Amino acid sequence: MNLAEALAGNPVDNLLLEPRDRLLVHRNAAKVDPATVYVKGEVAKPGRYPLTTNMYVEDLIRVGGGLKRSADPVKADLTRYAEGDLPRTATESIPIEALGGDERERQRKISC
Repeated sequence: MNLAEALAGNPVDNLLLEPRDRLLVHRNAAKVDPATVYVKGEVAKPGRYPLTTNMYVEDLIRVGGGLKRSADPVKADLTRYAEGDLPRTATESIPIEALGGDERERQRKISC
């Protein structure tokens, strides 16, 4: 069935519904909001931010207003999710250590 044709009134694609039928209209990933990342916990401005090209953990923390004094600068967790995965299921969990000083960890890239 072609949804666009059904909406245009094409009788071949505009199927007659029967009791208990369900229609699930899928999301068009190409027309959805740009990719985002979230920062939660002990940062000044937790929330959702646009994922920019070559964005790293350090960049996200900076965009999130930096670490609060109550933050542990040694430990954080990065959780990745599959694109379009509903309900959201973590595909990977990456412990991050030494947020404040280790160059390798600061350069850990956030990617989709």
